[in-house]
Amino acid sequence: AHPLMVRAARSAFEAIDSRQLLAAASLGHGPGSIFIRVALPLARRGLAAGAVLAFARALGEFGATLMLAGNIPGRT
Repeated sequence: AHPLMVRAARSAFEAIDSRQLLAAASLGHGPGSIFIRVALPLARRGLAAGAVLAFARALGEFGATLMLAGNIPGRT
């Protein structure tokens, strides 16, 4: 599930226009402030999509494990 989240997050951050980050820097914001106030809000849709994909994958793996190894009386 982790690679799905990383891929979605990377794509979301790469899609941000660097001119917006440079504009925030020119207004006096530091790197941390730019990340929190500019980059994260711009990438929130990609981050949310990655979280949904990762959760769905984890849920599917849990279901498969439960079907194969779970609910055996006296063993699990």
